[in-house]
Amino acid sequence: DAGEYDGEFLRIKKTIEEYSNLVIVNEPILIITMYAYTINGMDKNITWEKLKDFRVVVLFGNKLAERNLQYKMKKGVFEQVKDYNLAFRMLENNRVDYVIMESVVDKEERENIFFGKIKNLKRAEPYLIESEMYFSVNRKYIYLADKLADIIRKIKKESK
Repeated sequence: DAGEYDGEFLRIKKTIEEYSNLVIVNEPILIITMYAYTINGMDKNITWEKLKDFRVVVLFGNKLAERNLQYKMKKGVFEQVKDYNLAFRMLENNRVDYVIMESVVDKEERENIFFGKIKNLKRAEPYLIESEMYFSVNRKYIYLADKLADIIRKIKKESK
């Protein structure tokens, strides 16, 4: 927002809208799906609201998870950590009941790392939330926003 960067990669629309100097490139880049991972917790029909009864960990800066945990858990407790290795170590050591992790293109690769290391790890179903992710540009490059959106649409169309 201060103009230090020309653009931002992969943010949810609501986060971009909070900054007066950022402009949304109005074509989603991808859709992320967020899941809860557990060893000892429930693995069926988990919701943000049900998580309030459990100890939950999420990555710092994951605004989509933070907002949902703050507003839907209603007095639930969650911790924030710097990376998924630490989060899953906390799960493995029974310091938390759930790790909230988004899945993107590399979901299986990322999951395989932790499923290969942690006994009885389960991904709770269904997913907690799905959200479109966008590019943004600094307001000084507003003239690029529509052009970038067109390029993204073209790339998506050609890759089908």
